[in-house]
Amino acid sequence: MWFAIAEFLGTPPNSIGPVSAFAAAIAGMLLIAGLWTPVVGTLTAIGEVCMTVSLHDLRTGDAEIRAILALLSLSIAMLGPGAWSLDAHLFGRKRFDIDRRK
Repeated sequence: MWFAIAEFLGTPPNSIGPVSAFAAAIAGMLLIAGLWTPVVGTLTAIGEVCMTVSLHDLRTGDAEIRAILALLSLSIAMLGPGAWSLDAHLFGRKRFDIDRRK
């Protein structure tokens, strides 16, 4: 069914739609700038997981790449913003110093 619709519309079956591509581009720019890093990283990971389990990615073999991208975006979400990010300038950087006792 999906292949018939894709052939009718003239788009390859493994391509994402224009709305998804625009959302991915915006999320990528926000992650590069370091703005709303935990939120955008989590949403990107959820989107990549959804694309991993979709039927057209399983048929074309793109599931491995999508799974790796989901893990990378989830790790960025857990690590949080860096020292030079917009989040650090807007909200302050939280740094944990571990006191080593001798």
